[in-house]
Amino acid sequence: MKQTRDWLSARALVAVAAAMVLLGPAALAQVTVTVGVTGDPVPGGTVTATATVAIMDGSTLQSIAWSQGGGAPAAIAAAGTTATVVLGDQEAYREYLFHVLAEPPIAVEDLPPNIPLPPGEFPGGLQNRFGVAGVNPFALEEAGLVELDVDVVTTSGTYHGSAEIHTSLPWHPAAGIRTVPLGLPVLLHGKEQAAYDWTFKAPGGSRATLIGATTRFPEFTPEFPGRYKLAVTDESSGMRVTFEVLADLWRGVIVGQDGDGRPIPDPACLSCHGYPEVAPDKFTPWVQTGHAEIFTDNLNTSTHYGENCFGCHGVGFNPGVVNNGMDDSPVASMTRRPC
Repeated sequence: MKQTRDWLSARALVAVAAAMVLLGPAALAQVTVTVGVTGDPVPGGTVTATATVAIMDGSTLQSIAWSQGGGAPAAIAAAGTTATVVLGDQEAYREYLFHVLAEPPIAVEDLPPNIPLPPGEFPGGLQNRFGVAGVNPFALEEAGLVELDVDVVTTSGTYHGSAEIHTSLPWHPAAGIRTVPLGLPVLLHGKEQAAYDWTFKAPGGSRATLIGATTRFPEFTPEFPGRYKLAVTDESSGMRVTFEVLADLWRGVIVGQDGDGRPIPDPACLSCHGYPEVAPDKFTPWVQTGHAEIFTDNLNTSTHYGENCFGCHGVGFNPGVVNNGMDDSPVASMTRRPC
């Protein structure tokens, strides 16, 4: 997957101009194609791509053809050097996101010749079962990427240009567990089968609804604390699969520092994470390692570290949603600078 770009940026559009390679026989001919993109890159939005063709070898322009090189399916209406691109709707991007999540981290052709792919289902990808989907920021970035290609034909050959559209998606990184924070979309994952009949019951006081109840990948956004009950038929067994998603506010695991500068946990966290039969205590051994201090030290001493780092190196950082996450804490404003 590609190095993550600022997935926190709302409605970010990056237009990439590409220098062009001659595909025809006249390798020394000089024709370049660059592509610029403008518009609102959101699901269902429309952007405009414009190709600039510089013919410096005296050849004559014959044709221009636009196509999509990758990403969620989009509709392209081309007129010469200009293409109007209608991006896919939210369901199309949601399906493509799960396609990305299911991909192995490395393709067969990228492996050394003496190392084959393990047989069967990729164990680190999506499992063929019903539940809450885990989402990483790299998958979100790749799922929002739509690639445009343009082929320009002149009397001296064929030349290629490309551009990238970085769609702003409504989803956020998620751990894939059934305890979720308020205010953020919860993506569900279903087993592979012919049809789906998800049902959804929100707790009293909630106005949340299930989007895509007849699809493999529905979603909902909890805006009220409580248990959200879900059920769907497993066609292979004919049985109903039921589970609950518990939504609530974040509780901070670190409430201060001791005399040695080591983090102090919120006692409420250790009331569960200190008993093996509930959840193991990972905090106590972690706090004795350098990992407990390195990120804080870097934020305080280096201008390279800032809020763009929190997506991978922290939890509960979701600007725009008030749910007691780390971005809602008083110290958050002190660290909000780009990486």
